[in-house]
Amino acid sequence: MKKKNQKVHKDSNIKVVILGSGFAGVNVYQYLHKLVHGFGVSFYMVSDVNYFQFTPLLHEVASGLLRPEDIISPIRENINCCVGDFILDKVVSIDVNARIVKLEHTSINFDYLVIATGASTNYRGIEGAKEYSYPLKTIDDAAELKNKVIALFEGREESSSDSEISIIVVGGGPTGIEIATELSDLTDNLAPLYKSIKKENIKISIFNATENFLNGFPDVLKKSVKNAFKKGRISLRLDAAVQKVEEATLVLKSGESAHFDLLIWAGGVLPNTPEMNLPSFDITKRITVTDYLNLEGYAHIFAIGDVSDIKDHPVPQLAQVAIDEAKVCAYNILQSIEGKPLVKYRNSLKGFLLSLGRFNAASEVGSMLFLGFTAWVLWKFFYLSMMFGKGSKIKILFDWFFDAFESRDLLKIDKNKR
Repeated sequence: MKKKNQKVHKDSNIKVVILGSGFAGVNVYQYLHKLVHGFGVSFYMVSDVNYFQFTPLLHEVASGLLRPEDIISPIRENINCCVGDFILDKVVSIDVNARIVKLEHTSINFDYLVIATGASTNYRGIEGAKEYSYPLKTIDDAAELKNKVIALFEGREESSSDSEISIIVVGGGPTGIEIATELSDLTDNLAPLYKSIKKENIKISIFNATENFLNGFPDVLKKSVKNAFKKGRISLRLDAAVQKVEEATLVLKSGESAHFDLLIWAGGVLPNTPEMNLPSFDITKRITVTDYLNLEGYAHIFAIGDVSDIKDHPVPQLAQVAIDEAKVCAYNILQSIEGKPLVKYRNSLKGFLLSLGRFNAASEVGSMLFLGFTAWVLWKFFYLSMMFGKGSKIKILFDWFFDAFESRDLLKIDKNKR
């Protein structure tokens, strides 16, 4: 793909609107900016938060390994050149024919639109799931989850009870696996500080709806995950679909029930699909796009990342996929502006990586398999390379380094208190 464009004139006055400030949104801006910098293209980004969040490291914030500020960076620092405006607002709807995006407080028109609004926690309509569980999708979710774990230990110490502490994670995908192993480490750090709590009384369980956990991952990595579970005292329940959730009780479709003191919901995501005046539109589903990442019949509207679904070519909802899609999307917008043929997106995963707690991970890159400490280092630096901003990278490196010698951050801070 070309590095720089020389055919877009400075007086072209082309307006590109990007919805979303996650991996897909920020990367499509950065790639397209490199292609058309100094020429007649203006960028507008719309998001309901004013920061970029590094989602793959949320589980490390929830376990006290990283601080919340480590994995977020201000949007205006990441898109501070050639941006017509950053608009802090929520998307209400898109008029695909009039080329207008309606926001809660204003509206904005576009020549080209990139929908990169991401996804949120999917409770799958299960009764009580949202009410009684903790999700892990935002920085606030991660901070609240850590506070809940610490509050659970404090409450148990106050009552001087030596009964079992049960933590259940619903969902056997990457998020569920990584948060379970991180919480195993966190609770190992916490237990010695409390007289009434013994490590052997802390039970962490993963409930997966089907027989196949880590769907799409190589079997050799799944084997490594199971070995990590044994070391971390984590149990895995397969074919354990949830029927409903009651206070402190998980009810399965099989009729079984399980008590919990803390329930974490990692059972999939729901696309943040904006309302659009399209035929047969379903707001609960991902936006179907062509191999060129645009909407069929609307070549100037693109959708990438977790909110999109390539027709007949499903791809995993991963950060590395969102970044690759952003690169192709940016190039195709340039090609469209110049009246040239677009290129098809072809999924090319760099590999599979899973964090499995302190100094432990599993990864497959190409035909090479890495396990344990080596995989842990590879995992760390792979994601560090994807982080925006030198300051954020330095803060993360600093915290990772001191984790090798010091305990995790075990502070319970109520963000609602001043």
